Amino acid sequence: MANADSISGEEARRLLAEFLRQVENVLQDVVEYPHSIIPGRHHESMRAAWGDVKGNFDRAINALSDPNTIPTLEDELKNRGLTGPQLIFKLNVFRHARENLLDHGTARYGQEQRKKPRWFARFFRFFSGVLKAGDVILDSLAAVPGVALAVEPIKEFKEAVDSGADLGEAG
Repeated sequence: MANADSISGEEARRLLAEFLRQVENVLQDVVEYPHSIIPGRHHESMRAAWGDVKGNFDRAINALSDPNTIPTLEDELKNRGLTGPQLIFKLNVFRHARENLLDHGTARYGQEQRKKPRWFARFFRFFSGVLKAGDVILDSLAAVPGVALAVEPIKEFKEAVDSGADLGEAG
C-alpha cells in the first residue's frame, strides 16, 4: 500500500472503490450461503433485498470517479477522514479483519462446518469484526454528497445482515 502521507486524491478514491468491492464480496458470500448464519425465515427476503442493493456498489464507485465532481468530492472525503493517513489506518483495520475472516473461512466454507459450534463461534467473531470495521468507512462515505445516495442502502443492508447474523448466532 502507498505511503499514507503521499497518497493522491485519485489513489484515495481508488482505494475506496476497492474497499466497496470487498464489502460487496463479503455480503454476496452471505447472500449465496446464508445457512447457519442468517435464520432461514430471512433467506428469501435477504436475496430479494440484495437484488435491490447490489447495483448501488457500481453507483457508488462511479460517483467516486465522476470527473464533474472530483474537486468537491476530494474536499468532502478529506473532511470525513477518507484521505491520507486516516484512510490508510481505517483500511488497514478493515483489511486485517477481512483477512482474519478469509483465513478462518467465509460463509461458503461454513456450509461444510454446520456441525462444528466452535468453528461458528469463531466465524461470527471474525464476521462481526469485518462488519464493524466496514462501518467506520461506510458511515463516513454515507455522509459524502454525491456518494451518499448509493452508499446508504449498502450500509443499511449490511446492518440488517449483521442483525440477522446476531439472530442466527443466538438461535
